[in-house]
Amino acid sequence: MRIRICTVAFCVAATLSLATSPAAQQNNRWQTINAEGLFTFRLPIGFKQTETGVDSFMRGYQRRRARFIFVCGDSGSSEYAGKNIRSLRENSITIDGKHATVRTFIYQFPRASLYIAELNVGNWRDGNVELYMAMDSPNRADSQTAKRIFRSVSFLKAGCV
Repeated sequence: MRIRICTVAFCVAATLSLATSPAAQQNNRWQTINAEGLFTFRLPIGFKQTETGVDSFMRGYQRRRARFIFVCGDSGSSEYAGKNIRSLRENSITIDGKHATVRTFIYQFPRASLYIAELNVGNWRDGNVELYMAMDSPNRADSQTAKRIFRSVSFLKAGCV
């Protein structure tokens, strides 16, 4: 009987430690950013605002070597070509009911790679972009983090500009 109680107590203790493990806590370690009442998005804790646009509504955030930015209106992606760009992919998605594209690619430097993920809400090829977001990082996993940020966008008003 005593062994069974200890076993149950161990199971309860193990369950509690799993619920408060760093991996479980990491899922809840996101903050909501309100972009001046125009839209919101979720950003992992640890990103600090580092940049502010002068001529446009732009904000930049950084956590270690990962950099995340957003720009409202008239600033979308460009065509990328060249020997330094690898694995370029573009996917159509919907963000809060609006047409968008997510592009991912690797920019190869002589000694390192930079993983890039971009979101364009609207049609970047026509120059009609309501919201541009991007993350660049030397860590491949940050591309998945960027996609999670992109999916968290919620528009509060009709337009970003």
